[in-house]
Amino acid sequence: MTDTPKRRRSSAEDKAIGTRLRLRRKECGLTQEVLGEAAGISLQEVQEMEEGLSRISALDLWRFSGLLRKDLDYFFIDLEE
Repeated sequence: MTDTPKRRRSSAEDKAIGTRLRLRRKECGLTQEVLGEAAGISLQEVQEMEEGLSRISALDLWRFSGLLRKDLDYFFIDLEE
């Protein structure tokens, strides 16, 4: 029997990053579907990321920063050190 990796719960930080993602997506006039297609992920994944229910990978965050024309630090503005 193989051990499967445990899925880490999302955190308040994940929710804050997701909120920034939603805010910027809307500022750019994009739907979740269009952003997902451009980033190579599903509409459902975008929804979960924006709600903070799913962690955003470093690669996805890098893609979003390019697609939404924001530096990576934009997504971390509201986070405490």
